[in-house]
Amino acid sequence: MKATLLIFTILFISLNVQSQNKVLELDGVNDYVNLGNTAGNNLRTIEFWFKPATNISSSLTSYKTMIGRNTGPLGAGDHFEFGIFFSNLFGNRGKIAFSINDNRSNNYTIYSNSNQWNSNQWYHLAAVMDPNSGTKLFIDGVLQNQTSTYTGSTDTSRFYTAIGRYGDFSRYFDGKIDNVKFHSTAVYTANFTPSCNSAIGDFGTWNFDGNTAAIATDASPSNNDGAMINGATKMIETVCPVTVGIEDKKLTNNSIESIYPNPVQNILNISIPTIQNALPYQLMNMLGQPVQEGRLNKQLSSINLGDLDNGIYFLRVWKQGEIEGVYKIIKK
Repeated sequence: MKATLLIFTILFISLNVQSQNKVLELDGVNDYVNLGNTAGNNLRTIEFWFKPATNISSSLTSYKTMIGRNTGPLGAGDHFEFGIFFSNLFGNRGKIAFSINDNRSNNYTIYSNSNQWNSNQWYHLAAVMDPNSGTKLFIDGVLQNQTSTYTGSTDTSRFYTAIGRYGDFSRYFDGKIDNVKFHSTAVYTANFTPSCNSAIGDFGTWNFDGNTAAIATDASPSNNDGAMINGATKMIETVCPVTVGIEDKKLTNNSIESIYPNPVQNILNISIPTIQNALPYQLMNMLGQPVQEGRLNKQLSSINLGDLDNGIYFLRVWKQGEIEGVYKIIKK
């Protein structure tokens, strides 16, 4: 039999995988990120990770906005267009609201199921405007109970979209935000598992990893770089850790039968006895940073590691949207 990681078992390694090295930190007083006047146009999905600075509950007394845009400056006869914020309205205090105006007239607002949020916990949020089934709100990949009949996208606007502020309404957010993505399509239609390394938002992706303190670089093709305003800062923190405990897992319970040679110099072979659909994979270095990704679509698939530096890597494999395993690979 060809060499395997282990003859009958695969060793799973404990690994904290982080989506980025830096996150956005906001003080809730007056700082925010200005994404410009076009970044929020014609969106159908807004998603990001957030972590409140303090516990939030039904006793909340003020709005806290994570993403928002006016349709124009206050006093010009315009009002807010869309926003994702913690509400302080009676009956919904502490809940997250996703609110959007239809042509600056009719308002559609839906709320999260929960009004309890821990200060020491990262959460994933996705707000979706589905052209067929209306608006939806997902928290940590779980579809919330309330939906609306609004089937449009966000409007076009002459006013800026902000992270941490509701345009001229202020209502600042105190906490941390990361991996903000704007999509032109309704990405999620049912419950899903949030990923730190999901597809780039085609209308904007801000992960706050750039070295320029005053700029939030847009990693998408849209190049909508944001401006860090009034002391909004970037800080190093692990987001959405995926921890896989050390255990011996029988190969017969896993799609992957063997990975060889390991250690490897150039070509890593992966044997999959039965494969119906391609298995996405991602190779990460010791910092949890992706260095290569693709799909395993053959019973004997190969990955070329010849261009990588020698060292320890981790091969993460998905099946049907779930992480199936993380495998230690030694490159020599």
